[in-house]
Amino acid sequence: MTLRPTVYDGLRQFLFLLPPLAVLAGISLAGLIKSSLIFRIRAVLVSMVLASALLTAWDMVCLHPYENIYFNRLAGGGMQRASRHFETDYWGNSYKAGAEWLLRNYSSLYPNGEKIRVANSSRPFLTGYFLAKTEEARRHFETVDPFDQPDIVLTITRWNGREAYPGRILHTVECCGVPLLYIIRPETKRGTVAPFLESGYNKS
Repeated sequence: MTLRPTVYDGLRQFLFLLPPLAVLAGISLAGLIKSSLIFRIRAVLVSMVLASALLTAWDMVCLHPYENIYFNRLAGGGMQRASRHFETDYWGNSYKAGAEWLLRNYSSLYPNGEKIRVANSSRPFLTGYFLAKTEEARRHFETVDPFDQPDIVLTITRWNGREAYPGRILHTVECCGVPLLYIIRPETKRGTVAPFLESGYNKS
């Protein structure tokens, strides 16, 4: 228990410690640089700090708009490696991109006014908000529970959500080559895909 404690959802339980740790690290680094009597050693330390800051800034540019899924290259090994060991989009920010993809690709399906039933693997409002922002979106989409036979399910990678909803993957939201969210047309209880998706529209 002491050496290998169980930590649910990782770092968020220790976020309150980060500000004082950052201050201590800054003070320690400044003291180390000032105490370096040899100019070359001081120059090397400053160069290392600048290189680390530039690398982090570059990572943030690459991750945009998902900067919150950043992993330190020393601890996490970057996104590609970290995604194999840690959860990435814990907060479900990629649901917005998934909902916007649905609005672009599926809003013209039902000319008879029947709504497309959409669910997600987290909280309904994470997709329902974006699918109800405009009158047109509200006319075409309905947010439902994932167990209420939805036509489409959006699931992030947390808890291996994709495995809970067997079916065809229509689209994947990625960041730096790492999947964050899957848009799936699920199989119904009868073992067939939702019928409206067999109407000839299979854009992915």
